[in-house]
Amino acid sequence: ISLGLVGSEMCIRDSIRAKRLNNSTGVKRTRTMDPNQNLRAILIAEDTWITARAINRWCELGHEIAEVWCFSNRASLLRSPHRPLGLLFPTWDTRRIIKSRGISVRLFPPLKTWKGSIERAQKLEANSLLTCMTHQIIPRTLLEHFGSKALNLHPSILPAYRGVVPRMGMMLDGKEQEYGGITLHVLTPGIDEGPIIGQTQIPLREGDSYFDWDARIAQAGADLFEKFGIPYLKGLVNAFEQDHSIASYRKTYPGEFTFRKTLTYAEAEHLLHTSGRSGSLRCTIVREDGKEKSYRVVGMQKIGEHPLGKAPDIRFRHIDFDLQDARVRFKRRQLQDRITTFNVACKAIQMVTSEARKPTDQKIH
Repeated sequence: ISLGLVGSEMCIRDSIRAKRLNNSTGVKRTRTMDPNQNLRAILIAEDTWITARAINRWCELGHEIAEVWCFSNRASLLRSPHRPLGLLFPTWDTRRIIKSRGISVRLFPPLKTWKGSIERAQKLEANSLLTCMTHQIIPRTLLEHFGSKALNLHPSILPAYRGVVPRMGMMLDGKEQEYGGITLHVLTPGIDEGPIIGQTQIPLREGDSYFDWDARIAQAGADLFEKFGIPYLKGLVNAFEQDHSIASYRKTYPGEFTFRKTLTYAEAEHLLHTSGRSGSLRCTIVREDGKEKSYRVVGMQKIGEHPLGKAPDIRFRHIDFDLQDARVRFKRRQLQDRITTFNVACKAIQMVTSEARKPTDQKIH
């Protein structure tokens, strides 16, 4: 078995692992090109750490982003960089990277109905397509134009947890130790079904914040691009078909990350322990007019062994709320919590950056 390490994580890139993940019948290789030729890609992505680290590494290696395509006037990549974190860590801020490198960001019609995508790609002389953390489904015609030179970074160990927000799904299912990680694969018409180029397993460690996990995954994604993605696009590395018979697709719903009165205290505790590390939890309250209102919460304590049958008591710092079998007090997010979150994010980036600088004797095969 050929095993290597990306940073401090295990990189899966061997024939035995490939057999477990796929039928071992299909090997996909791009047409060989001049190893010294620069790649010129169109990018379709969301504003995330995974995107930032991937395109920063891509550009550092001398390759180009011909253009960033957006399909909604609300797309964050259309806006100027403004996050304080980006001032401290500019190579972790997608918008700041785009601006500093003078990359063009354009708004186009919805991709599924846009007839001019291929013509635009030809005009840009783009020889590859990169997608990252996007909900966009790439039309078959555009995929056919790029052939096997269309790649995607997906934050799970495929073929498990295909689809959007896979990390939230695996946390809810308690599978983040088994399937946490990132996969670089070829884009095909099926969602996250394309041949695998490389993947790195990164479990969510006990005691780690979601930012720690996200930073490690983002750094591993950049390493995959360098060690496998670019060689693959130049025809030097193979990709292996996935085993679709063991694939999983976990669709998540907003209500799964919300505290409602139908939850038991044990269920609420589990939700807080797992998904609470992502900072996305909310307490949903039905108002007198029948409409729902959500409040971001960061903690919970039991204040009664049984529900009191009273309406939620909403205060500036907390909300007293009936669950199915207990009365609880949710701590509402305050300014200090935001400062704490910022500090945790900074620490996560510093930790990963420090680990990346450490010399290692392990080699990627």
